[in-house]
Amino acid sequence: MPLILSLSLKIDIKISATANEPVEKKFRDSMIPSMHILFIEDNPLIQKTVTALLTKMNNRVDVGDTGEKGVQMAGERQYDLIFLDIGLPDNDGFDVARQIRAIPAYAQTPIIALTAHLDEDQREICLQAGINEFTIKPLTSKTAHFFLTKYKNQQLL
Repeated sequence: MPLILSLSLKIDIKISATANEPVEKKFRDSMIPSMHILFIEDNPLIQKTVTALLTKMNNRVDVGDTGEKGVQMAGERQYDLIFLDIGLPDNDGFDVARQIRAIPAYAQTPIIALTAHLDEDQREICLQAGINEFTIKPLTSKTAHFFLTKYKNQQLL
């Protein structure tokens, strides 16, 4: 009598993103949960562009179009991360950061400053105002992915 042997093999294959795949898709498809982000920016075109970028990366984004509005929004709800334009017309971003840091719930919330130009004096003022990091505009998908991954991973610890 011939011996019949049956073999079943299950292989799980994880396919990683290719180098040509957009960063937004890599981030959206990753296991990192979404964040609730406050974006404080007065320029409507930048608001729309950055909101679309961050939303594609699986985040919820609220926009404050003035420093005063941003501080008010921070006082009304909790955000995981704040992107803050330094050159706001009503309040400079440094003052806005100080006001947000004065809200007890925001003692540890990351604040990322966005600016068109940054010199050494401004870097020191950023740190003194409670701003964690800063980057030059425009906010690219690569830079956004870096900050989102860094600060979401810190939250998970």
